[in-house]
Order: sequence, then structure tokens, then C-alpha cells
Amino acid sequence: MERTIHFLVECDKRGRQMVEQAAEQRQKAVSQMQEERQKMADSYQQQAQQRLQDYRRQAQQEQEEQFAQLRAAHLAQLEALRKNYQENREKWVAEMVSRCIGR
Repeated sequence: MERTIHFLVECDKRGRQMVEQAAEQRQKAVSQMQEERQKMADSYQQQAQQRLQDYRRQAQQEQEEQFAQLRAAHLAQLEALRKNYQENREKWVAEMVSRCIGR
């Protein structure tokens, strides 16, 4: 009888240990999953930030290129106007004087 009680106590003790081990393993697994989920979230956040920086850099570069093109076009038009003025100024002055004095 005493052996049976001792055996039952040992079985209960082993059963409790197994339950404790299972609970510890479960808690470790939950912790690992939470850590992995946080790592994934951090990774996605970092990737999103990198893409955003890339888009901003690209937009800035495109804006600078457009500005350079507009500036070049403006300078070309300005140079064309100056050339036209240089070529025709004497003719225009003579024409204005002629119109003013009525000849």
C-alpha cells in the first residue's frame, strides 16, 4: 500500500513537472513569436522608410533637372532677344525717330 502511494506521488510529481515544462516551452514560444513579430515590423518599417527616402531623392533630382531645363530654355530665349536687339536696334531707333518726326 505504501509503495502504491509512493508510486502515485511520483507519478503526480512527474506529471506536474511535465506540465510545468510544457508551460515554460509555451511561454518561450510565445516570447519568440513576439520577438519575431517585432523584428518583422521593424524590418517593414525600415524598408518603408528607405523607399520613402528613395522616392524623395528621386523627386528632388527630377525637380532639379526640370529647373535646369527651364533655366536653359530661359537663357536661350534671353540670348535670342539680345541677339535680335543687337541686330535690329539701329533700324528700330531710326524707325521710331522717323515715326516721331513724321517722315
